Amino acid sequence: MAQSTITFRIPDDEKELVVEYAKAHNLSLTKLYRTAVLEKIEEQIELELLNDAIILSKEKEEEGISQIDMEQLLEGVYI
Repeated sequence: MAQSTITFRIPDDEKELVVEYAKAHNLSLTKLYRTAVLEKIEEQIELELLNDAIILSKEKEEEGISQIDMEQLLEGVYI
C-alpha cells in the first residue's frame, strides 16, 4: 500500500507533551497521530449517523421505548 507523508507544525510545549504521551503509551508519533485522527473521523461519522437516525425517527413520529421495557422484551427472546 502506498504511503504519504503529512507535515504540520505545533508549538514546542505541545510537542513535548505529545512526545511524552507517546513514550508513556509505547507508541510512535506516527501511530499516535494516525490513531487519533482516524478515531476523530469515526466519531464524527457515528455522530452524523445518530443525528440522521434521530431526525428520521422524528419525521416518522416514532415513539421511543424505555430501557426497562426493552429489557423485558428481550427477556422473552433470550430465555
